[in-house]
Amino acid sequence: MDNVPPALRVLDVVITTHDMHSDAQTSDRVAFDAHLQDRNGLLAVSAIVNAPDDLEGAAYLFRQTAEGPEVYYYSPELDRVRRIEGGSGAGGIFGSALSFSDFEDVERTLRSSSITLRGVKADDPPFIRRFVVLPSPAAEAPFGRINMKVDTERCFIVEAEIMNDHGERIRHIRAPREALRNMQDDFWYPGRILVENFETQRVTEAHIRDLRLPGTVPEQVFDPEAFYRGMGE
Repeated sequence: MDNVPPALRVLDVVITTHDMHSDAQTSDRVAFDAHLQDRNGLLAVSAIVNAPDDLEGAAYLFRQTAEGPEVYYYSPELDRVRRIEGGSGAGGIFGSALSFSDFEDVERTLRSSSITLRGVKADDPPFIRRFVVLPSPAAEAPFGRINMKVDTERCFIVEAEIMNDHGERIRHIRAPREALRNMQDDFWYPGRILVENFETQRVTEAHIRDLRLPGTVPEQVFDPEAFYRGMGE
């Protein structure tokens, strides 16, 4: 966690989604810019769509607060912000295999878990270590178990297998090592991410074209009344 900067500006993210059992796309190719920030231990994510044309200008805001998570959506067609209530936050972001509630669920699971080194397998490269995340039974965590593969040279989780309470795989997330990119101070980030959602039967591939580490983030980026107006410089 110490390797994660307190704020990230992600420029030109392109995602494509298709059915798990078919190459046919289930949603349009979507491109967007985003800000991510750790606000005193609470995650905030703001994203504005650049393409396709019929979604351009649409925006999402996800915030963790002391009272719980909040999700807002701005529709440029209606020029209106609405708060997404309840289970709506579990819907796929831009029709993808990943939802805003996944961010919250992973964080809640990690917070209530022990993380144990499992070692390596015979065919693992020397820089890979395997870990298992097991929540406390009393924690009522959203996930039952997370198996992780960590690249210890680059301090990055390159694969995570998320299981439910019954031991069934519900998410599989990969960041291929060959697609990891290096920034200042040996900070690595994924140029490509693959997400398989076994509940929705969708697969999403995300390509991150550019990433920056801003010194400051404009306050409007995470303001429910202004997040859709622009990302700043």
